[in-house]
Amino acid sequence: IKVNENENAISQDVPLPFAILEKDIDYQFHRIHIFKRALFCMPYSFPVLLRQAKKDIPPFLRGDIWAGLLKVTKQDEDEYSSVDQTSPHPTDKQ
Repeated sequence: IKVNENENAISQDVPLPFAILEKDIDYQFHRIHIFKRALFCMPYSFPVLLRQAKKDIPPFLRGDIWAGLLKVTKQDEDEYSSVDQTSPHPTDKQ
């Protein structure tokens, strides 16, 4: 841990565990901001999205981030929506 003498601020050289970071509002806000910018600029920002996702994925944007990483398009979403998902089928195990 380093103390900045000018501002009396503490900065850490050792990363905190994910369990702590998940509960840190400022950290999550920062991560959401990074991911929203990367998602807005898709597909050009795919390398940024991939690099940031390797660190961690905020729960708030998990679905959108995975869709971006898997390169899901609007056509894929429309095709999935057109499939009958509610009618009983012999292979249903529920």
